[in-house]
Amino acid sequence: MFNPLVSFKSLEGHEGEVKCLTFSQDGKFLASGDNELTVIVWDWQKNQKFILQGHEKAGWWDKGVNSVAFSPCQGFLVSGGDDQTLRIWSLETKELISTLTGHQDKVTAVAVHPDGEIIASGSEDKTVKIWSVKTGEILATLQGHSDKVLTVKFSQNGQLLASGGGENDKTVIIWNLGEKSSITLKGHSDWFGGILSVDFGSNNKFLASGSKDKTIKIWDIKAGTEVKTLSEHSDHINSVSVSPNNQLLASGSDDKSLKLWDLKAGKAIISIPHPQKIYSVCFSPDGNYIATACQDKIVRVYATSELQSLAS
Repeated sequence: MFNPLVSFKSLEGHEGEVKCLTFSQDGKFLASGDNELTVIVWDWQKNQKFILQGHEKAGWWDKGVNSVAFSPCQGFLVSGGDDQTLRIWSLETKELISTLTGHQDKVTAVAVHPDGEIIASGSEDKTVKIWSVKTGEILATLQGHSDKVLTVKFSQNGQLLASGGGENDKTVIIWNLGEKSSITLKGHSDWFGGILSVDFGSNNKFLASGSKDKTIKIWDIKAGTEVKTLSEHSDHINSVSVSPNNQLLASGSDDKSLKLWDLKAGKAIISIPHPQKIYSVCFSPDGNYIATACQDKIVRVYATSELQSLAS
C-alpha cells in the first residue's frame, strides 16, 4: 500500500499551512485557504492563479481561512475565517462582494446550497447559520450541538444539511431544512471523538464522517444508523470526500497520509504519504482527480485512475 512513486501536480503559492480546499463545479478551478489570511483560486491545469485577501487577523495566531466553497454557477466563492466572518468573493472581478457577520466565534466551515441561493456556516460558537446570498441576512440559526461546530455539508439534492460537532459533542446532526426536523448520529468514541469532516454520497442515501477518534464512519441516512467503520488511520482524520460514483472515499489525516478506500469492501486500497499533516481532501466533480491540502503549504492533485492502478 505504501507507494512514494506516485506522480502528482504540485500547486505552490501559499505562505502558510493550507487548511482547506475545494473544486469548482466544472473541475477547472481549485480554491484553497491557508492560516495566513489568504485564499488562492487556481486554474490548476494551466498553472494560473489569483489571490483573494480580505480576512482579518483575529489574534496573534488566529489568521486562518478555515473553509472555502464555490457557488454551483461559479459566480462566487465563499470563505470562512478565524475573524468570525464569511466573505463572498466575485470570481469575475476577483473582488470582495460582501462580508457576513453574526457568528460569535471562529467560522470553521462553509457550504453553498446546490441552488446557489443560501449558504450554511459552522462556528466555534456551537451554532450553524443559514444565510441569504442575495441579502446577506441570517435566515436561521440551528442549535443542537453542545460544542464547537467543525464541519457542514449540503446533500446534493439540497434537502439535507449535515453538521459535525467537535470536542465533547462528537455527534453528526442531519438537518432536514424543508421539514425543519433533524436526526442526531452518535457513535464516534467517548474520547477525542470530535467530528472534523462530513460528506454525503451523491445518491443522498449515506454520509461519511471523519473524526479525531481516528475512524471514518459510514451512516445510513434514512435509518439513522452506522453501516461501517473504517479504521486504518493512526491519527485524527481531518477530511473525508466521497467519489461522485459512491464507490471510493478519500481521507486525509494528521498521520500524514492520503488514503483511498473501497467503500463496499470497507478497506483502504492505497495510502499516499505526505511530508506533513493533511488538512483537507476533495474529489473533483467528475471523480477523476483528488486534491490534498497539506501543512507543508502545498496543494497536490492526483489522478484517481493512477492511484487505483497502483493499488491493484
